[in-house]
Amino acid sequence: MIRTGVLVSVDPTGMQCSIRHTSGVIDYHVPTSAVLIHTRKPTDLTAFTVGLEVTVRVGRSSNGQPRLYDLTDSSSWRWLTRIRREITEGTITEIRSSEIVLKDRAEGGLYPYRITEKSRLERDGKPASMADYAVGDTVWIAPRMLPSGAAMATAVAGSKAAAGVLRERSQPTVTGTVEKWDLAGRSLTLKTRAGDRRILVVANDCVIRRDGKTVPAAVLKAGAYLTAHIKRFEEGVERVQRMTLKKPPARSPQR
Repeated sequence: MIRTGVLVSVDPTGMQCSIRHTSGVIDYHVPTSAVLIHTRKPTDLTAFTVGLEVTVRVGRSSNGQPRLYDLTDSSSWRWLTRIRREITEGTITEIRSSEIVLKDRAEGGLYPYRITEKSRLERDGKPASMADYAVGDTVWIAPRMLPSGAAMATAVAGSKAAAGVLRERSQPTVTGTVEKWDLAGRSLTLKTRAGDRRILVVANDCVIRRDGKTVPAAVLKAGAYLTAHIKRFEEGVERVQRMTLKKPPARSPQR
């Protein structure tokens, strides 16, 4: 739940704060895992003062008490939402053991993105690692918001399009238009929504659905629009286990 309000008390030592919402004052414990943002930068509770208008993301803990996940000054909330969800361009200001700190080009804020074994990194069109980046590099990061409120970098690349392709490749499903279907070879060439061209191996027992019914593989034709559900095995092997045929999206009217 997202709520707005005004701080009426702040205790950085005890990691507590009280916020007056329209429904009344609520006391919050601020866990160490909470994301605290002030003036579009990560901070601690000492940056928040009584009288400040704030936005919080809260839930319920196991004991029924409110649990605070995010706390920002109100002007930073829209920015935080964007950089945790949208592909963002910026300059690397710091590289840590498992994080890249990015200075957002659009609004100048700072945010640390986690780099994990699931992150896909690319430099100059080739697979890369953290060691291939340096402070001052300009990159595009495709984020994925974690339940804690932190964000991992699903993809790091040199362009928005490349980051979008890498993010799409990391997902368990991919949607696009069939360019070629080799029934005998079980090979599907798909032009994806992100603009990628992928050649996918289709499992022999792949289930194909259309309008809620199972259909034979022979119905697949070039031009068909579908979502492929991909299963990943060891050593990077991927196979399509299920496909769902869909109506293609409506095209924007030409002007």
